[in-house]
Amino acid sequence: MKKNFTLTLLFSTFFGFCQESKSVLFIGNSYTAVNNLPEMIQLAAVSAGDELIFDANTPGGTTFQQHSTNTQTLSKINSKPWDYVVLQEQSQLPSFPENQVQTSVYPYATALNNQILANNSCSETLFYMTWGRKNGDAQNCSFFPPLCTYVGMDDLLAQRYLQMATDNNAEVSPVGAVWRAIITQNPTLELYSSDESHPSLLGSYAAALCFYTTIFRKSPDEVLFTANLPANEVAIVKAAVNQVVFQQFPQWFIGKYDASADFEISGDDTTLTFTAEAQTGATYSWDFGDGNSAQEAVTTHSFTAGTHTISLTVTLCGKAEISTQTITVAALSNHDFTKSNFKIFPNPASAILNITTKSGLSVQTAVYDMLGRKCNVLSNDGQTLDVSALDSGSYMILISQESNSEKHIFIKK
Repeated sequence: MKKNFTLTLLFSTFFGFCQESKSVLFIGNSYTAVNNLPEMIQLAAVSAGDELIFDANTPGGTTFQQHSTNTQTLSKINSKPWDYVVLQEQSQLPSFPENQVQTSVYPYATALNNQILANNSCSETLFYMTWGRKNGDAQNCSFFPPLCTYVGMDDLLAQRYLQMATDNNAEVSPVGAVWRAIITQNPTLELYSSDESHPSLLGSYAAALCFYTTIFRKSPDEVLFTANLPANEVAIVKAAVNQVVFQQFPQWFIGKYDASADFEISGDDTTLTFTAEAQTGATYSWDFGDGNSAQEAVTTHSFTAGTHTISLTVTLCGKAEISTQTITVAALSNHDFTKSNFKIFPNPASAILNITTKSGLSVQTAVYDMLGRKCNVLSNDGQTLDVSALDSGSYMILISQESNSEKHIFIKK
């Protein structure tokens, strides 16, 4: 059943202003079709000043195997260079015994992913992690006891969707995990429809905000669309999406396959070799800080004595990532260079700046503008920084961990 929603005054407020535009194809079944989830995501995006262009093929009960040979599905995949293609499997199949999933689910997830990439190598496959049924899968409980409870079924679904994402270098929109947080923390809220399987309006709203945050990589707090739900329920959903998705992008592989500008430095004396991560389809632009440049993934350069800041810009599928390191070269002696122990991404960043470390330990951070003024930035245990409130421009981040500290430059879009 299609729901019609209104955005009072919002279209007039945001008409003509679009921060980001994404094109998304939804391939699935009734879990996507009920309450017109794609349209809800579109309305959420519009209310936040963004744009979602979508198409969908979601016949009830359709499996990945059926979609992999469905002429309408394949035609829609090939109809344009999508930014994202969302894949949602039939609601029970991924929770079945492993040997059955190995033969009836995984191969067809890969077949669809291959078709998506054959149409456009820059499209990102996004797996729609669904949820366990309210009281488990009664139909199959006697054959496979883990399905007898919501938790048992939900655990299996989460595990299998993460596996599909891993196998296909894809991302996950963890709707099931958002539902789990809401159910655990607010058990009186009803996310299910009367069949205890499909989503209620509130359940679809939680899915919509999860997808908005995954696709646009922005906080759900930016969304003004409410689907006419009570304010307290909207607040609970936003809190869950913030907690599960916005603060945990790496857990769901969000951004993992973007351009990476990490590089290693090796060599002796004044001649050094710079090695970037090889990425199919990427372009590389080195700035050696002395007026010289290069465009290969691996390059060698000779320096004069002094301190030099090396910058690498990697562009992949129209997205650029920038990384810098500083070296000190002494005259007629071995050089001393700082090898980065930290990685920040994405760079440029619009909302969340992620920090990873080689040691895996937590870090302390401080952000400064180019005038040296410290900026008030919310940090999540030093692993992510919310930079959405910063003005566009360049900033310096000081990252410290035990006896190590480094300065990195990042750009706020």
